[in-house]
Amino acid sequence: MKKVLLLLAIILALPTLASAQDRLTISAEVSTGVGIVDTDFKTGIGVVDREAIISLTPKFVAQYNIDSHWRVGGGLGIRLSSSYKRKDFPRKNEHNELDIPLFLRVGYNLDRLYASIDAGYTLGLVARYGFGLVPGGWDDCDYDGLFVEPQIGWRIDSRNSVALSLLLQQSTIQKRTTTENGTMGSPDYSITFKSEQVTTIVPTVSLHYAYNF
Repeated sequence: MKKVLLLLAIILALPTLASAQDRLTISAEVSTGVGIVDTDFKTGIGVVDREAIISLTPKFVAQYNIDSHWRVGGGLGIRLSSSYKRKDFPRKNEHNELDIPLFLRVGYNLDRLYASIDAGYTLGLVARYGFGLVPGGWDDCDYDGLFVEPQIGWRIDSRNSVALSLLLQQSTIQKRTTTENGTMGSPDYSITFKSEQVTTIVPTVSLHYAYNF
């Protein structure tokens, strides 16, 4: 009985799907971005941060045009990012990561000018240390969490468009605190170190290119 009802629902939905196909837009997109601020945490004389240096994200997006202005949809991509950790050390330590961002999109068109906002979740796949303070080896993913990315763009023609966005990605960083105790030169003088993981938002400015099929 359930299979019959499911088949009936599909048959009844076919005319709607056929009419909706004319309003469906599929696009292949790519974005590249750089971090705009350091996420510094200062306590005592210690400084530890997680700085997004550069990222590259190809993605596919499907959008439904509600009318001549509004559209909704979603997509997924694969993001390759490279960053530095532990900048308080003389040598920076490179961190390379591969992730999958999944997101929903709401957009508004105004002739050639358009704006949209992506909101979703990034799944961390693999991460690896590069050359630096720590020799190359596997690491935990940092970009693993919620994100939001508003963007504003310009439609060059019916196929091509470019946009500028601000990616706000939830990120896990290592906070290393260095504290001085007592007076330097006295017998009670000492230095203590403490490391912990904290969650913060890493902002990245990105340039987008999209091709509509």
